[in-house]
Amino acid sequence: MELFIVLHDHDGTPHKKFRAKFTKETNLDQLNAEIQKTWRIEIKDQQLFLDNGEEIFGLGERSLQSFGLNNGSTVVVKHVLLTNWRTYLEGVDEIRKLTSSGETSSRKRIAVQGRRQLSPLDDSDFFSIYPNLVKKRREIDNEINFLVHNSAKYLKRAIENYYKNYEVEIVQKPKKAAGVQHGFFVRVKNKSNGICKQYYAKTVGAQPKAEFAPGEKLKIDLIELFLYQLLSLIGFGAPEVHILPDSTNSDSVYLSTALSFRMASGYLVDELLENPKASKKETFISGEAQNQFNIIAGLLGLVDLLDNKGKYGMVERKTACDEREGGTVDVADLAQGPRIPKSTTTTSLKDYVERWELRKHIQEAKKLILENEAIRNTDNKNLPQFEFYLKQIEENLKNIQ
Repeated sequence: MELFIVLHDHDGTPHKKFRAKFTKETNLDQLNAEIQKTWRIEIKDQQLFLDNGEEIFGLGERSLQSFGLNNGSTVVVKHVLLTNWRTYLEGVDEIRKLTSSGETSSRKRIAVQGRRQLSPLDDSDFFSIYPNLVKKRREIDNEINFLVHNSAKYLKRAIENYYKNYEVEIVQKPKKAAGVQHGFFVRVKNKSNGICKQYYAKTVGAQPKAEFAPGEKLKIDLIELFLYQLLSLIGFGAPEVHILPDSTNSDSVYLSTALSFRMASGYLVDELLENPKASKKETFISGEAQNQFNIIAGLLGLVDLLDNKGKYGMVERKTACDEREGGTVDVADLAQGPRIPKSTTTTSLKDYVERWELRKHIQEAKKLILENEAIRNTDNKNLPQFEFYLKQIEENLKNIQ
């Protein structure tokens, strides 16, 4: 007989499936072994069910037919640790409901309990069996400390304190806006001349997992801050980059960048804020701009700048051909360090490096970061990694003299 084997998660969503042929004499032990061979789920971690939800459990020598399995039947497989995963998600939902400032201790307690639920999952092959759940795990990792410490409140306070001489309107980032970091759109109006500017203020880097990994404390990511400043200086990034100190004088900083472009999602900022149903406007990056993306991505190690459209947008500046020049919106992930793009000749690299005045602007961006008061007055920063990253860039530049 032939059976359909389907892997489900905690919600009953199918993730994987395969077909297998068995004889009338095939027993439960043999079915367990076939599942282990195919999906590498240890037999002790397997929970098997009939299509109607009835559990398949008993002596390993029992035949499959004795459980009601016949030709064409479906066997649902679940990992035993899905119970931990479900409990973890329920804890995160509970944290989201505790929104009052005085409930931080309760949020911490639930978060620590969540860490206990995740521990056996991390120590097993759970996430290799359910790779689609890795994205959900990362989203929660990015969000959890923000939720536990009510970071939205502290980010708002930092914005209000930094722009205290202006009229400020803080607007929640719509779901259509790209980016995993938590932040707000900020409208700033000069009281004397009435000029308005728009900014995007956000947390820097992925939120720490300190409550789910006791003792781990996120350091200020100097590399990310440096890249924002450098890209702005060479004309790739936001026209203004501001580092916002935490108003409570903690070891945290936030980032605020001026908005002057159509977002990578295809929406204008005003469209996102005032008309959630606004339609996207088609944009186009010229071949020349794309070539520059290739070069800067390689020299700075921005590995997903080219593939992830959430990392760049369209500057509202038309060329003669009615094209829009590309500009970075968000800093891409770093991996394997900076490198010289293989598809670009040394001559063209040298031309761009000189055109961007890259060596000079690297020093300017470095100075803007290291001489920032909030950064200078804390030891909570990844200075060794930053210095190593700068050395890698300098070595690349030496090779294209």
